[in-house]
Amino acid sequence: MIPYAPFTPKQTEYIRRAQTSWLNVAEGGRRAGKNIINLIAWAAALDSHLHLCGGVSTSAVKMNIIDSNGFGLAYIFGERAHMGQYRGRDARTIQTSTGEKVVILAGGKKGDDAARIKGNSYGSVYVTEVNECHPTFMKECIDRTLASRRRQVFFDLNPKPPSHWFYKDFLDFQDELKRQGKNPGYNYGHFMVLDNQSLTNEQLRVELAKYGHNSLWFQSDILGLRTAASGRIYENYDPHTMILTPEQVGKLKLVDLAVGVDVGGTDATCATLLDGYPMAREGKPLKALDMALVASTFGGLVSALALLFFSPPISRIAMSFGAPEYFALALFGLSIIASVSGKSILKGLVSGALGMLLATVGVDSISGKSRFTFGSVMMYKGINMIAVLLGVYAIAQMISRVNGGGRKGQRH
Repeated sequence: MIPYAPFTPKQTEYIRRAQTSWLNVAEGGRRAGKNIINLIAWAAALDSHLHLCGGVSTSAVKMNIIDSNGFGLAYIFGERAHMGQYRGRDARTIQTSTGEKVVILAGGKKGDDAARIKGNSYGSVYVTEVNECHPTFMKECIDRTLASRRRQVFFDLNPKPPSHWFYKDFLDFQDELKRQGKNPGYNYGHFMVLDNQSLTNEQLRVELAKYGHNSLWFQSDILGLRTAASGRIYENYDPHTMILTPEQVGKLKLVDLAVGVDVGGTDATCATLLDGYPMAREGKPLKALDMALVASTFGGLVSALALLFFSPPISRIAMSFGAPEYFALALFGLSIIASVSGKSILKGLVSGALGMLLATVGVDSISGKSRFTFGSVMMYKGINMIAVLLGVYAIAQMISRVNGGGRKGQRH
């Protein structure tokens, strides 16, 4: 656990202003203590019965708000706080001198996550990494506090480019109102890693030495400024050696990754593997690419027309979906395994079962319960799908090629 350290005057002033402000935004560089500052201010605002804390996912909420390296709600309230359920959602119940307080945990990465926090009015809301959440979720969080007798909203965020939706759609307007003296309930604080009193001078020196002081990373991570890349980002980028002319491109023999190596670059290229890679091994990679191009173009045009004409009625059907329909849809998806299993249906079923088992690891997006995490917060987000795909497909194919399994019949 990180050692406790005193607040700076700037941090103390932000916490003081938060007691009388409806909107509190802590923005700045990484490791600047924004999260801790907001937690202390928010803990003093829990005077109503029901409150909400949100983030990209419920696992992010647990890490940043409930635990927070020993500074979260679990440690602020100690034995008076317990994890439980509130109407089927993960919640933290806190016993205080003014009665029981319930803090609901909610993920907000997707637009439909906003529907899961409806139906309640919250006394206060704290959303961590708010600019990583979906705009609809963020707006719903604000709307849900409208009826509170002491309305308080807390946001923390790492800086994004100035054109980011959170600034353009929301925060820039609040800043302008404050400049005009029309928004006295808006409390904004900007913090840097230099404001973090828990870091020693030696730790700060080592951290600052990692960045070039003119780089975008220094301006964003250390100074906490809203930056946007312009021109060439990498100074060691040499256009004379890295940019190819049309003539040079014409002389190259390019083979699509999905056809030449048997590893799909994207989800869409996985179907190309079924016929494209065997054709490439027979010495027909260009024919496979031509067929993939024609099929992709035809499929894209047909899909676009279908979306144009059929999306309204389909959307009405989708809105009526409930648990039985989603279960049937999932079952249909699993049945597709039989059509791509080739000669061995058993292998296809085993692979599908293994995939379902891996998908259960992490925090359930509906109930918020942890599954197969074994007490590790690193497992809250589940198993990284890219790592699984690389391990199962890409690395296996590379080993096969190194051992000579991919040499037969290849011609270029």
